[in-house]
Amino acid sequence: MLLRFRPSRLHAAFALLASAAIFAAPACFGPAQAAETVLYSFAGGADGRGANSSFGSDTQGTLYVITKDGGSYGQGTIFKLTPPVMSGQTKWTKSLLYTFQGKLDGGSPGGIPAFDTNGAIYGTTTAGGSSNAGVVYKLTPPWVSGQSGWTENVLYSFPISFNGSNKSGLIFDTQGALYGVTSAGGTSNAGTVYKLTPGSGASQWNNTVLYSFKGLADGGHPGARPIFDTQGALYGTTRSGGNLHYGAVFKLTPPPTPGTGQWTEAVLYSFKGGADGFGNGRLIFDPQGALYGEGSPTDFSGTTVGNATVFKLAPPPSGTAPWVETVLSSPGGPAGFGGLIFDTQGDLYSTMPLGGSSNAGAVFRLTPPAAGKTQWTISVLYSFQGQSDGAMPAAGLIFGPGGVLYGIASGGGTSGNGTIFQVSRPSCP
Repeated sequence: MLLRFRPSRLHAAFALLASAAIFAAPACFGPAQAAETVLYSFAGGADGRGANSSFGSDTQGTLYVITKDGGSYGQGTIFKLTPPVMSGQTKWTKSLLYTFQGKLDGGSPGGIPAFDTNGAIYGTTTAGGSSNAGVVYKLTPPWVSGQSGWTENVLYSFPISFNGSNKSGLIFDTQGALYGVTSAGGTSNAGTVYKLTPGSGASQWNNTVLYSFKGLADGGHPGARPIFDTQGALYGTTRSGGNLHYGAVFKLTPPPTPGTGQWTEAVLYSFKGGADGFGNGRLIFDPQGALYGEGSPTDFSGTTVGNATVFKLAPPPSGTAPWVETVLSSPGGPAGFGGLIFDTQGDLYSTMPLGGSSNAGAVFRLTPPAAGKTQWTISVLYSFQGQSDGAMPAAGLIFGPGGVLYGIASGGGTSGNGTIFQVSRPSCP
């Protein structure tokens, strides 16, 4: 059950915790393959599919799933999966929270959801709204525990100048403002980073474009939700632009005096294509301030050129020299990953939609090198069989209570429309 508080300013730490469900992760995995359990099989049609779905979690381990299609209007849904409450039970409970109509309320939702301290969900759609260019929405739970009836409010309708382009998931700052990116639109139609601040009423938030990409050396067409550092700067990736036009990792620094002046964009790394991949994926920080992410195997046109990579981008000691990129592994072949997460030991986890023993995808772990070594070690925790267990996991992973991993598979399951799965660690020796 979600706790209820009086409305207050939001805290970025809570928003990140709720969005990523950062539970204490296991310190080790045993030598045997991890056990996989299907929590839910998508039925397709009105139920939606695993393909292009995204999800988040609250601190009780309840999963909130966003389907891009499905529902009574075929415009997408949001539902939650609640873990069993009685010992010995295994069945998770699905509750439909909202069905998009594809009208003023929005349609085709996507991106990682954000949560406020009252349990409301914030997200974006690529369609619907006053210009059919998508919306930013808020989904508020009922105030009385046990009631159904979540309420949707449109906070912002994107104008047609945003070109109906893909919108990322959202992230909160410490003052309760929302930030995201669009992959197109802006002054050069190469995408934007934007900020939404609450208006005077419950809806109609105010949009400020913090940066419009030119699609040149500064990067172009961002796709993944940005992240904050401790100083309030934003970091993200672009699928095009950079010095070699294979994408870039960028930093957007706020003006010295809040509310005045322009945000400043700097390119930390320009992808070379091929061995280091292309820009596209989400970024995460380690405790030392280094960035980790995934290089896409395809360029902006969708042409497969290299392999998917996992990379580290370390800040320069002087603060002015270029950041240093290191490819940690290339386990994914010609298919991308779902987004990296760290455990408390510094291991990285993600999914690859292809590969594994049946080439139906896998959950893998990357372990940092031992003292005196440089090579990270990759181990496959679970290989999908492409049957009832699911196939092609592509939505990333979330840690749940006890260190289990949750994810979404795009295919497989009882109807071939994908699954929501759990990977539990074997006993450590």
